[in-house]
Amino acid sequence: MLNYAKAKEYLQEALRLIAQASAYQEQVVSLAYAGDKPAAHHVLLEKVIPVQDMVFVQYSQLLDMQRESVRRAMEEADDSFRFATLFMLLSGAVAVVVVMGVTTVVIARAREIEEALFQEKELAQVTLHSIGDAVITTDEKGRVDYLNSVAEVLTGRTLAEAHGKPLREVFSVMDERTR
Repeated sequence: MLNYAKAKEYLQEALRLIAQASAYQEQVVSLAYAGDKPAAHHVLLEKVIPVQDMVFVQYSQLLDMQRESVRRAMEEADDSFRFATLFMLLSGAVAVVVVMGVTTVVIARAREIEEALFQEKELAQVTLHSIGDAVITTDEKGRVDYLNSVAEVLTGRTLAEAHGKPLREVFSVMDERTR
């Protein structure tokens, strides 16, 4: 960071030297108007130019301080940028790992559920197939979904023929006495 106290000191010294140079320059102008060109030349070379050189030294020191301050600020900005970039990359990597972990757990759990559902369906089909009574299952719209072997015999249709047809087309209930 710029040392403001030191910068103020350099500026105050430069202003003091400028005031001194200004007084010498007025002296040079007065001597030149008076026609004493050798004296004006002497004051210019011996007093004005050396004081102006000192003003330039003060400004150079101030400029060097500002350059150093800018250099340090740029280094800090670069460090902050590198840190932010690294932080974002690491955060992104952690997010990807977490998402992959969650996805893996969800997929594994879905497979377990799917396998359990398949096992239950197999068990239900074996159970329905082994029942000695006729069994017909339908979907929510009343279309035939399953016939066991006893139902196939009683309806006179195979599961392949009855599947997807309305229940009324495959099976009709009738009273034995009244028909």
